[in-house]
Amino acid sequence: MPTHQEFASRISTHREAVTRELNRLMKVGYLSRMEKGKGLNINDLEGLRASIECKD
Repeated sequence: MPTHQEFASRISTHREAVTRELNRLMKVGYLSRMEKGKGLNINDLEGLRASIECKD
């Protein structure tokens, strides 16, 4: 899994913003960490899509 800094570089933002957003997505249940923290699981793809579409 890319680091938060690598994500941030790809989308032209700061690492802190990536960390905050990933934590928010985990808190609402869209994402969870894989075993041993080596990746992310998408728990609710439709919910994640809907949250993105609402921001347009």
